[in-house]
Amino acid sequence: FDTKMKNLAKKAMETGGEQEEASAGSYGTYETQMAGNPLYSEMPAEQRAKVEASLKQYAVDQVMQDASNGEITSADTEMAAIKEAEDAGIDPVTYKCFRVHYNGLASDKDANGDDIPGQTKQDKTIRAIEELELGKEKSSYLYHTCYSSDKNNPWA
Repeated sequence: FDTKMKNLAKKAMETGGEQEEASAGSYGTYETQMAGNPLYSEMPAEQRAKVEASLKQYAVDQVMQDASNGEITSADTEMAAIKEAEDAGIDPVTYKCFRVHYNGLASDKDANGDDIPGQTKQDKTIRAIEELELGKEKSSYLYHTCYSSDKNNPWA
């Protein structure tokens, strides 16, 4: 197995220029999509940087996978999650923007430290998904990346 991986890596290195070009092309598409994503446009710079770094890595991973005819796959769980979402019909930009946005959410609390109704992390998550206007199936998919129960899933 190690020899096979070394040979695949060597092949990938030999076509490095082509891969860089393909990776840059994919990322350029992602940049265009980011500009039109409502969650991305509302993010602070730190969150935007996280989205951009993940999408750059995902573009590289996709090129490596293509160059190896699918034999090199990402061991990175984040990249695998992006691919899984893409297979479910959610583009990488939408998925990553949503996940970074979700990770930055918190419930608003009243003076007693209790959640304010309508301002919980779950409420904010639902509003963020609604803002993306993805339709029932894709919205439900995103919801399930955060919550395992359908108890409050408006798309269930």
